[in-house]
Amino acid sequence: DISSISENIARRLRKFISSEYDINATIHVISVDQLTCEEFVRSMITPSPCCSFSWHEGAGIFQMDPDVFFHSFLNSGAIKKNRDLNGLEKLIFEQFLYTPIMKTIYEEFSKAAQKELVPISNHKYDPYIIFSLSSLSPAEMGVTIAFCVKIGKNEGTMNFFLNADCLKSLRNTMFFSTNGESSFVPPPWPRQLSHHI
Repeated sequence: DISSISENIARRLRKFISSEYDINATIHVISVDQLTCEEFVRSMITPSPCCSFSWHEGAGIFQMDPDVFFHSFLNSGAIKKNRDLNGLEKLIFEQFLYTPIMKTIYEEFSKAAQKELVPISNHKYDPYIIFSLSSLSPAEMGVTIAFCVKIGKNEGTMNFFLNADCLKSLRNTMFFSTNGESSFVPPPWPRQLSHHI
């Protein structure tokens, strides 16, 4: 199910960050919850490093706590708070963090489905995504996966949201089945908020 996949993702990201960037990171899953898209984005710090994306017939959001990006990965202790990334910082975020992290997420979901899934595509960087939910309906339910990232004394979160259409598409790939038995599929109703899985 999504919880076990999330734990696998956390383990792989720890190894990736250590091997590729020589950074000793502690990453673990905080929660896997059902939220509306609007609730998810309103819980985020704005502005923050954030990308929306398309996957299967749905969409999602990947967001990183600014403290994690600036203080942990860039080691910039004297940054101005509450600002967007500059051009170089945006390039670093998209190419060296977003891209390999989403590749890991895609591979782990494909492994669980035992087949190559539709690629994650059409990513759009948007630090103010709360104001421009063009590909996501604010009221629709989805699943958010929250990771805690600790590097040195700095600690923050990475958050990953999948909307209902994406989850429905994954269900059609038999991702949510084990030996013919139904596994966790977040129902659109009744609404369940902050339900730890």
